Amino acid sequence: MGINGESESNAAVLSIEERDGAVVVFIGTTYAILPPEQAMAVGELLTRYGYHAKTGQEVQGKKIMSEMIQNKLYQRASLMIKNLTDRKTKPMRIAKEVVDAVLREVT
Repeated sequence: MGINGESESNAAVLSIEERDGAVVVFIGTTYAILPPEQAMAVGELLTRYGYHAKTGQEVQGKKIMSEMIQNKLYQRASLMIKNLTDRKTKPMRIAKEVVDAVLREVT
């Protein structure tokens, strides 16, 4: 079950949405309305706890974000390289496309 997930009985168990400048979290029939700053703080805590639950390690600085961005960029660069290679694109053009995509993501 995940965000906006369904249980086996097809009843929504967890749903998160943005509504009128706030974040609304539904768990079953209970809900909480969070202002943006509070929702971001909750998101950070969930990320930290999720990372610890998955790896057994405490978060070091911005490690979570850098790992998430890094993994996303690995996948994106790999797909771009494959597609551009399949189209017989020259190596310098491939490099330019990949670097430009990475810079768009991190700036």
